[in-house]
Amino acid sequence: MVDRSREVLENRKVRSYYLPTGPMALAGSTRLQATTAQMLIPGAALSEALGHGVALDLVDMFRGMLHAHNPEFLAPYIEAEANIYDSGNQVLYQTDAYGITLLTDTTERAPTFSLAPFENRYREKDAASLCYLSLPGTRDSESAWERLLHRPPRTLEWPELAGKASLKNLLGHDISSKAPEWRRRRHPQCKQYPYLVYGLEPKLEFAGLSHSLECQGFPLLLRHLLLKCCLNLQSTLVMGRRGLFESNLMTRVKPSNFKLIDRAARHAQYFHQQNTGEDLAYDSAVKQVFDEL
Repeated sequence: MVDRSREVLENRKVRSYYLPTGPMALAGSTRLQATTAQMLIPGAALSEALGHGVALDLVDMFRGMLHAHNPEFLAPYIEAEANIYDSGNQVLYQTDAYGITLLTDTTERAPTFSLAPFENRYREKDAASLCYLSLPGTRDSESAWERLLHRPPRTLEWPELAGKASLKNLLGHDISSKAPEWRRRRHPQCKQYPYLVYGLEPKLEFAGLSHSLECQGFPLLLRHLLLKCCLNLQSTLVMGRRGLFESNLMTRVKPSNFKLIDRAARHAQYFHQQNTGEDLAYDSAVKQVFDEL
């Protein structure tokens, strides 16, 4: 039904690949299995093109890493982070080599669970985000973003976007070594708990806990992916402890577009049936969503 998708799918010059991930662990949350597969397959292909190993071997290697990895060490990390947020405090993630993976996990939480996104240092009225990122050793926001991307940031200076994707707006999200101090000044009532991810393995230190991921000698791509899986598990289950999903349904849905209106209506149908034993017609559920809006 979408022209641009049909043009790609029907184009004989384009070879499409089906990457089945199975049922989503959290319905509608593509940040878990789907983006992991999406990072793994093109990442493995690019690695092969750069002479860093055969793509299929890297995929098999990652499958082996996952099967050998026991994520149970995350249980006290999850409990500690949830307790910090419940007590009105915040977490400051800090890393040397894994900035892009930490940034991805921490910023994806906002749209998935309808949380306040990363604050902009230059917008005083921004709601407080539960967590933030800092790259130690970076002198300012510009150098921090350059270290994270391994190149200077390329932004959109289009007047139609009213500065939303401009360099000035990006640099307002100051993830440099100055982040702990300006966050403390902005939220003096909150304690900032550091969550350190450092070293090539890498090592995770948080709230008196310490654990090294067993991935020494593996390619950097696979180490990032294993860390991504761990962070996704932790952040998802932290939100579960805070009551932001039930079973595998996200309950804090902001119906801000048609896709999310549909999701909210189907969730309403499900919970209505669970609570009353009666079916709720889809049209009625959609109407109730619009009435609430």
